Amino acid sequence: CRFIEARYITSMGMRKKKAGIHYLQGLLIGFVLISSLTLLSALFGITEINLCKSSNLSIIALMLGGFLVQGMSEEFIFRGYLMNTLGGRHNPWTAVIVSSAAFSLAHILNPGFSFLVFINLTLFGIFAGLYMIAFDDIWGACAIHSIWNFTQGSIYGISVSGTGENESIFRTTAVSSSVLLTGGDFGIEGSIITTIILAAAC
Repeated sequence: CRFIEARYITSMGMRKKKAGIHYLQGLLIGFVLISSLTLLSALFGITEINLCKSSNLSIIALMLGGFLVQGMSEEFIFRGYLMNTLGGRHNPWTAVIVSSAAFSLAHILNPGFSFLVFINLTLFGIFAGLYMIAFDDIWGACAIHSIWNFTQGSIYGISVSGTGENESIFRTTAVSSSVLLTGGDFGIEGSIITTIILAAAC
């Protein structure tokens, strides 16, 4: 972005104005989104949530740090760089949809990847892209992505994008045998419940 395309880093959404407020707001929105679909899934008897008898809080704290970096990194790649680069050459909708599909396809080798997973991750990308455009910076989208993954894996104990279970406070297990409802090996991100929540969020 800076040295090849000769664009300022601010073009990737690195605005200073209200950065902290937008980040905190993103944390709240990301937590509400992933909690909504997780609790709805449990409410309809698709999954069951139980408190873990013992949780290693040090590992969970390390996971938080890891997810903060990971979520931000992916947002800078797909929204900060790719979406804005495409947006400078095409219309905004092309930029949002293509960058979101690319974000989704980056997970194609993860266990349990399916067509519904592709749709759901694309919807997540569209929501993050629209959110970034609405607030004119990248911080909220970074926060949403990071806290979504952390809450999913380290709070509710759900496999994050098919990567397996993490040390967590709760453990969410499938009750239903329907992959459409549970997301199968990919985790709840591959569920039709996620499709509904993310479509509503968009």
